[in-house]
Amino acid sequence: MPPPPPPGDGGDPVITAIAGARDALAALLADGGAGAAAQFDALARVARAASSGAASSTSATATAAARHPANRRKNRYMDVLPYDQSRFVLDDSEGSGGGGHAPALSPTTTPPTLSPPHSGYINASLITCRSGETPAWSYIAAQGPLPHTIPDFWRMAAQARCPALVQLTGWAEGGVAKCAPYLPPGAAGEDVVELEEETGHVRASWEGGAVAVVAGPPVEVAPGVLRRDVVVTVRSSTTTTTITHALAHLHVGSWPDHGVLPPATLRSVAAALRAEVKAAGDSGGPGAPPPSPPLVHCSAGIGRTGTLLAVDIAARRLELAATGGGGDAATAAAAATRAAALARIVARLRAGRGGMVQTPGQYAAAVGAVVEEADDWILRLRREGKGG
Repeated sequence: MPPPPPPGDGGDPVITAIAGARDALAALLADGGAGAAAQFDALARVARAASSGAASSTSATATAAARHPANRRKNRYMDVLPYDQSRFVLDDSEGSGGGGHAPALSPTTTPPTLSPPHSGYINASLITCRSGETPAWSYIAAQGPLPHTIPDFWRMAAQARCPALVQLTGWAEGGVAKCAPYLPPGAAGEDVVELEEETGHVRASWEGGAVAVVAGPPVEVAPGVLRRDVVVTVRSSTTTTTITHALAHLHVGSWPDHGVLPPATLRSVAAALRAEVKAAGDSGGPGAPPPSPPLVHCSAGIGRTGTLLAVDIAARRLELAATGGGGDAATAAAAATRAAALARIVARLRAGRGGMVQTPGQYAAAVGAVVEEADDWILRLRREGKGG
């Protein structure tokens, strides 16, 4: 853990607020991370209490669609299932392009009403911020697709207009399959299938059923983070409608299952994700609507995925604080305070998908990453002349 920036904020309220958030989180890592471990244990107790009602069809944690006989084979792990109230619902018409998100997560959300109610199933959850929250955020957290769910996986990315798809797992780890290779063969590191003459870029294409995918060559945008341009085309089998959607694919292959990344690397991945969301025109700033959700997955879609999303949400809040809260000092101070509320962030994520942030080590890594993010903002603001 790096030492805190030197004192001397000169009473600047923004630096003071960010420093307060930083110190509150850093305290959790003292004494071997005892505070972080205690917070994680408290979250686990809440999760156990919530799961006691999972068998009820009206429970917020009901998973009836995932357990339906027609859908069981679409789940990689039967103990990691999306809640009915927040599952992403695929359009029945495959390529209808009607916007098709599951309902926004809120206390009044009711299960999607489709005919039959278990249709449009994929093991993925649409997790959103509370209504009116600033900065606004939303994500799709998903399992790594199985071979027979790859077309549905790409349909989801196109239907949701995801600005980015983030892969936090390898295809296999330790000889165990973790995610079916859903990129075109050339993009997955095998033989190149096409050379684009005008640009000289290698592009690989893949087609399966009603879905076609074209991916460009990988470019390292941060240490250990590879980025590819991807275009996915979804054709409806029941109508003449076609969706074509471009997005970025970010891949981090060095993050082991149930393991952690160094805070600096974790921050780099989160920063790369935010850059893609901003490039797509979704600022998430004051008064902005919830952005189109990026799609993030590991193998089960809860441990590594939840850790990255927790860091990204906290980093968004720190950025809002550091940039002045859209001109509102109170908004800036509140954003910094909420950045330190990592346990509440994880609880919100878990309300949308159970088990998000899977281990105490992952939770501590998230805390450390946010502390470093705050340190960087404090130093940057001082270099810009704030705080004396």
